[in-house]
Amino acid sequence: MKKKLSLILALILVLSLTACGKQNRYTSSDIPQEGEAVDFSSYVTPVSTAAPIATAAPTQAPTATATPAPTATPAPTATPVATSAVVNSGYVTITKSPTGETVDAGGSAAFVAYANNFTSIKWIIANSDSSLIYDADAAPVYFSGVGVSGQGTSFLQFTNIPYEMDGWRVQAIFYGTGGPAYTNVATIRVNAVDSDQIAAKNYASEVRSSIASNASSYGFSTSAMQSYDYYSKLGDFQLTLTKGNWTVYAEFITDYVNDNCYPLAATVYSGSSLSSDYTLASQTMTSFYTLLSSLTT
Repeated sequence: MKKKLSLILALILVLSLTACGKQNRYTSSDIPQEGEAVDFSSYVTPVSTAAPIATAAPTQAPTATATPAPTATPAPTATPVATSAVVNSGYVTITKSPTGETVDAGGSAAFVAYANNFTSIKWIIANSDSSLIYDADAAPVYFSGVGVSGQGTSFLQFTNIPYEMDGWRVQAIFYGTGGPAYTNVATIRVNAVDSDQIAAKNYASEVRSSIASNASSYGFSTSAMQSYDYYSKLGDFQLTLTKGNWTVYAEFITDYVNDNCYPLAATVYSGSSLSSDYTLASQTMTSFYTLLSSLTT
């Protein structure tokens, strides 16, 4: 029994050695003979195919974010005219605001404003709701024929004011080191007049200038008009003329339709004493100049 077991173990050993010798070793019968076709596939150890390297997913392009359009800056709004005086108490102090004026179309209006501690002054004009605001000296650009003087001073004057300026307002702005100060506003009221009245006024103004020029040739100076009235087609004004001790108060009627001027009356003073009182109605300007020439010093 022991002998039989030894034979079985020996046989197993032989078989194991034979198997080990043929692994990874070729026998003579395995070597191909010249001219014999060979299938190499049985000798090639298949190459282990490595798992493919995972390709990183492409980086996703960033989502473009639209840049918002810039918000348009609104046009500056004109500074509204202050309805009451705004005082820069630290520096500029308003002491007088202009007051409203009522005139006939073609008339004149003056405005006065004062302040303390200011370095400069500017006048502005504005319509009734302040939607239109201009420097006062620009008025002729917007209102044909109007005259303006006094910008930059405390005294502003408009002449030949058109009806279209009715309701417009005037305001002075005083500037100081601490900022501007605003006066109260003053409203211009303009009464409508017909074209004949305007023509009568313009003609009377021309005649007045002519009388002043002619009177100067007799040694008289002419002071400001005392009054100025207009009718449909006539003008009525008074002048004061002086020379030395003589003073003449004269009244005239102008007729622009007939291009004529009539002296109405003249009162003459020598010093403070009444010298003579003339009624010159229905007389010509020649008679008036004759009177002036008779008044010698």
